[in-house]
Formats: sequence, structure tokens, C-alpha cells
Amino acid sequence: MGKITISHYLNKKLAPKIIEGEKLYPVYVRAGFLRNNTKFRTKNFSFLSDKDFNNKKIINALQVEKETLEYVITNLIKQGKADLITAKYLKLHSLNLNDNGKKQIASDYKEIEELLDKKKQIVNRLEYLKMRIEINENTILSTFRNSELKVLDTKQKTLFD
Repeated sequence: MGKITISHYLNKKLAPKIIEGEKLYPVYVRAGFLRNNTKFRTKNFSFLSDKDFNNKKIINALQVEKETLEYVITNLIKQGKADLITAKYLKLHSLNLNDNGKKQIASDYKEIEELLDKKKQIVNRLEYLKMRIEINENTILSTFRNSELKVLDTKQKTLFD
């Protein structure tokens, strides 16, 4: 299958952002596989300094991203879909999916499910109220018509009596 190489680097070819006198560079990913190379900007960190780039927590987060990308590339190659491996495609998978990320996704999914249930309940309630309004309108209209007919009957009776 071949070797897959994923590495992160600060793209110092681009102009840095200078914040409080510190130079910050965009973080890029270089992915090598099947004699192809592709580069793209990671979604995890926008700009980092040299010092921050070597921070242990950041290195751990980038490692998780690296493992995720290796997994994606390996599976696509095994499935014979290596032509799908592009910078744009890999960028979609460059999210940091560590345990906290997975918990957040699960929490967001649960919240979405709850909101959909609430929406369903609201729609059902609105449809019920709409039906009740229609019934009430029909009842009021029929009552009004019956009242008019009674008044007309009474007027006709008095006219012809």
C-alpha cells in the first residue's frame, strides 16, 4: 500500500500576523501518500507562534488530527478511491476529534434531537389549535346562520300572520 506521511508545519512562506510583537503563522498539514503530496490549512488552529507550535497540548491535538487523516487516507486507498484524496477532502476531516470533541458532538446531536422533538410537539400543538379554531369557526358560523334563519322565520311568520 505504501507509506502515508502526515506532518504539520507553520507556513512561514506566508506573511505572519504580528500580535503583541509575536509573529503568528498559519498551521498547515502536509500529507504524502502513493507518491502524491497535498498541503492544506488545518481547521484546528488558525495561527500559532513557534513557541505555541511546540506546546505539548497543541502537539497532542495535532497528533489526533494526524491519526484521523492517516485513517481516512488508508481506508480510501484500501477501497480503491485514492483519487478522492484531495486537499479539499482531507480538510473536511481535519477536525480535532479527541474525546472532548466526540463528547461535544454527541452532546450537540442529543440537543438537536431534543429540539426536533420540541419542534414536532409545537407543530402538533399548532395543528391541533388550527383544527380547534376551524371547528369553532364552523360552530360559530352555523350558530350564526341558525340564528339568522330563526330571525327570518320569525319575521316571515309575523308578516304572514
